[in-house]
Amino acid sequence: MIYDALGMVHALFLRDTQAILLLGCSGAWALPFVRLLRSDVRIVTNIDGLEWRREKFGRFARSTLRVLEWFACRCSHVIIADNTALVPVVRDLYGVEPVVVAYGGDHTIVSATSPCPKADYLLSIARIEPENNCHLILEGCARARAPLVFVGNWSASAYGRELKARYSGVEGFALRDPIYDVTRLAALRRGAVGYIHGHSVGGTNPSLVEALFHSDRILAFDCGFNRATLDDAGAYFVNADALAGLISDSGAGRIERQRLEELRDRYVWRRISDEYVRLLLG
Repeated sequence: MIYDALGMVHALFLRDTQAILLLGCSGAWALPFVRLLRSDVRIVTNIDGLEWRREKFGRFARSTLRVLEWFACRCSHVIIADNTALVPVVRDLYGVEPVVVAYGGDHTIVSATSPCPKADYLLSIARIEPENNCHLILEGCARARAPLVFVGNWSASAYGRELKARYSGVEGFALRDPIYDVTRLAALRRGAVGYIHGHSVGGTNPSLVEALFHSDRILAFDCGFNRATLDDAGAYFVNADALAGLISDSGAGRIERQRLEELRDRYVWRRISDEYVRLLLG
């Protein structure tokens, strides 16, 4: 909250500052002062995915995030939502019509520097949190007896440590620690026969967008955000039994080539960056 506010104040003292792009709402409490000091500066804010809805935050944190979001929506010239499912929510809550700009995924198309593992496993990449339904993914794959590579921060919470202790011994499971090297991730993605996405909140999740550039089989948790991101392509689950059933059906979640190319074209960074420039210039 302090860092973002100081960054904006610093920008105000640069004479050639024409616009400020605020990513997230943490520093939004300072926006009334920013507009008072420099009414000529255009403010564009990406409110992310309604952070106050995340279960990992306590009551005080969620209330604070809700207030910060209110400041962002009331004091910005343009509000960006990263998912079409967020548009009616923002409109109803704040009377503001956001512009939808998602994220790109084509930056992950790189040459793998390590050999691909045997291509018979499903892949999932996520923060290990309840709202990302990691437990459903693990249980569903266990019931279907499907090999799984799951990359995440298992040691960051009691939830993650418990899941790793319970499932690390399951035959065919590889629970990997976080990997940030795109070339190493490229090898894992290239070797996977499908991608499982369990996120239930947060708008458009970058990991799902990135998966589209590496797989034609997507199994996603059934929520409005994921359906909007995939334009209802792929297949959806709400519990471990449903996921196990989809896994057992090798055709479930397959996206035909033309539709996959259309989705990929939607999430290239060239289009995303051009839209940001347009909004910043007004």
